[in-house]
Amino acid sequence: MIELIKRIFNKKQKFVITSAVYILDNGEVAPTDFITDKIKWYDKLTIETFSREEAEQIAFKMLDFKYPDLAGCFWIL
Repeated sequence: MIELIKRIFNKKQKFVITSAVYILDNGEVAPTDFITDKIKWYDKLTIETFSREEAEQIAFKMLDFKYPDLAGCFWIL
C-alpha cells in the first residue's frame, strides 16, 4: 500500500547500492550461491526510484551491462 501511495504522489528516494563479488582461493569469481572470505568491491551506485527492490533490479541490470563477464555473480550489499 505504501508503494502505491509513493507512486501516486511520485515520491522517489535515493538509494545507495554497493556491489561486490566473492572470490575463490584460486582467484576466480565465486558463483552467487557460494560465499567465501574474500570479496572484491565494485561500483557504488546511487539510484533514484520508488523502492529499494526496484533500485536493486536496476543495479543488477546496470552491473550486468557494464561487466558482462561477471553477469549473475554480483551481490548487492
